Amino acid sequence: MLRVRGPHSKERRSGPIDLLALGGQRYLVAVRGEAKWLGNIRVAGEGELVLGRTSAPIAMKELAAPDEAEILHAYLQPWGAEVSAFFGEAKDASPDEDPQRIAP
Repeated sequence: MLRVRGPHSKERRSGPIDLLALGGQRYLVAVRGEAKWLGNIRVAGEGELVLGRTSAPIAMKELAAPDEAEILHAYLQPWGAEVSAFFGEAKDASPDEDPQRIAP
């Protein structure tokens, strides 16, 4: 789960996520576009990852489009069947295709 404070209410909100580990880094993909958690974490810049009773603070950094395409392709390998409807033709594109077209 991802837990983030709302920018106005300051209440902690939680939601399920698919966390991608790749190259020693962890990534979140907003598969439904501009989700509430995304807006909240953009404002807060931090949140918590929660697994059962264990939580760990995290800092977030948004990636530039060229990096997003590589992450998107890696993300679709384990979760493609679950989320492919949200990606349209990008799910079939190669990582070398135009990242500006694929990543959004």
